[in-house]
Amino acid sequence: MNPFPVATHILDLLEALTDKKPVSVPRKPAPLNGNGRAPVFAGIYKTDSESGIDAALIVDFTVAVGCAAAMIKLGPSGVQEELKTQRGGEMLRPTLYEVLNIASSLLNASGHPHVRLTDLIEWQNQPPETVSALLAGEHQRLDLDLTFAPCPAGRVVLIRSN
Repeated sequence: MNPFPVATHILDLLEALTDKKPVSVPRKPAPLNGNGRAPVFAGIYKTDSESGIDAALIVDFTVAVGCAAAMIKLGPSGVQEELKTQRGGEMLRPTLYEVLNIASSLLNASGHPHVRLTDLIEWQNQPPETVSALLAGEHQRLDLDLTFAPCPAGRVVLIRSN
């Protein structure tokens, strides 16, 4: 396995979990601010040493809804309602947590410390300071625009500090 995941690793994992093939396009790094209404989510990964954040997988609301909806087989009208209200239903957060937990396998390549999902955080405007610091550093990073039909494209950022 590649020491740092590439887009196809993320797409293959999501397809295996949801039975839906998402589409991705690489993008240049850009700020990950919320719009004040719809949250942005980040899975926080740490090693057993708990010395700080070792990695994060960040998804915007659109990707979170598309992925969770595919996992729980929510129909198109339910997806559109979630997107319109920009509030996640009661299944969004726990379903996203499971996806992010399984995604830790993408970061656990040989030669790197074992990480595990320790938290799922969200913000609606600016990312928390710990996430901002990780995003601002010189780290391994993958930025994608990802689409889970029927949702429009959203942002995904995978970043690892070591």
